[in-house]
Amino acid sequence: MRSLLSLLMISCLAVRAQPASTERIGIENDYAKINAEAEKASSIPLMPAAEIGQRDGMPNLFAKLDKDEHITIAYYGASITAGPGWRIHTLDWFRKTWPKAKISEHNASLGGSGSLVGVFRADDDLVAQEPDAVFIEFSLNDVADVRDRPAEVAGALEGIIRKLWMSKPDTDICLVYTLHSSAVDLLNQGKFSASVSLHESIAEHYRIPCQPRFPISHGKKPRRLPQKVAPRLAANGKHSPLRTALPAAVSPSAFIRGFHTCIAPARPVPLSR
Repeated sequence: MRSLLSLLMISCLAVRAQPASTERIGIENDYAKINAEAEKASSIPLMPAAEIGQRDGMPNLFAKLDKDEHITIAYYGASITAGPGWRIHTLDWFRKTWPKAKISEHNASLGGSGSLVGVFRADDDLVAQEPDAVFIEFSLNDVADVRDRPAEVAGALEGIIRKLWMSKPDTDICLVYTLHSSAVDLLNQGKFSASVSLHESIAEHYRIPCQPRFPISHGKKPRRLPQKVAPRLAANGKHSPLRTALPAAVSPSAFIRGFHTCIAPARPVPLSR
């Protein structure tokens, strides 16, 4: 019995002694390098950064809210979405703006996950809940996979979208982009990262709106994001409820401005088969 306990203790110490994933260290400490590799590997040009991509908006959601219907808003992302941050702010805004509507939340986020995991979880964790609107946030965790297998990431994100629409065609979807502290320089150049650019290519095809949860640089005199702000947003890849609760560059009301009056579109054909 003592030998068994000793073995278990040694095993636990051995597990603890294992170094952190080199891939995770790379993402946290050298995001810019991985992003550059991802851009080259995926052959996707970095798209100009924009605070809001309205496209076809979320007309079905707002039509239901205006009628004070019972709706479900789903959040499908990684740890930044799983924690009490921007998700709480937006949900609170919806409930305060439409107090007579019954708004339920379905938080199906999973820390450390990206689109490749998300597409396999989608049927049970997301689609089965029949949400009226879904906010998807996987671009940050997709960066290394965009470098290593961009076509699979694109197919996975598209798969999540099409699974939702095959089950419930009037589900409105919005892609949400989050920031890593080491991506500040790229953002100040007015460019999205390779993973966000890949997400944007899918969003553009399906006319899905997007909303970055960080300030964007614009014009000849860009509104720069100081380096000293970056650690408050995501210090070395870590985040606390306080950090993730920081407001975005735009308020929730500005975030959905224009989404409300859009006309429900016809769904595009698949981008990949």
